[in-house]
Amino acid sequence: MGRINSLWLNLLSFLRRDLRSFRGGSRQELPNANLDKPAPEQLDPLPSEINFQKLDQLRFRRDILDWRDEFHVRIGALAEELFSQFSIYVENKAAEVGFFGRLFTKPAGEILQTPFDDLVRVELTKRVKEAEESLAQILSKWPTTIWPPFSFTEQNLDSRLACLDEIGLKPTNQEEILDRMDNLISGEGGLVETYRGHAASIARKLIQTFEATA
Repeated sequence: MGRINSLWLNLLSFLRRDLRSFRGGSRQELPNANLDKPAPEQLDPLPSEINFQKLDQLRFRRDILDWRDEFHVRIGALAEELFSQFSIYVENKAAEVGFFGRLFTKPAGEILQTPFDDLVRVELTKRVKEAEESLAQILSKWPTTIWPPFSFTEQNLDSRLACLDEIGLKPTNQEEILDRMDNLISGEGGLVETYRGHAASIARKLIQTFEATA
């Protein structure tokens, strides 16, 4: 009995405990959080590190070099097309030469000078004028600068087609005639190379002028 009484007393003591003891004690209240954002700190503006003068120089240089490169490509492509057309003309003209004409031929340059001017020189000159107009539009964006002359030098390289003086126009000479004409148009020191040299010289002078006055 003594053991039973002891267990009963322990049970009563357990039941009389403060219910808070089962909750692990009172909770600690957290402090109220201040959710308001702090005002941003006012900082002094940083000085700009952009060199606008240098930026203008780079823009101008890019515009002029793009113009030069575009001209180089366009004048080369046009020259190939014109030579192809002129070759057809020469082939047809040589095929028309009769028997006696083949025995007593005129110099090819004398016969081909005017057709060459009309079919090749005139068209190349038109492309050059288009390039001048395009360049003028670019320079109009920079009106405060006094530009040096930027027109192409008129090009009359071998205007008489003297390179064909000793060659008669006939089918057997056709290949040699076309080789010499191709060299006049697109060869070293020919029309295309000369025009490209003019464009490069113009671009260089304009860039130097702009950078010297900026």
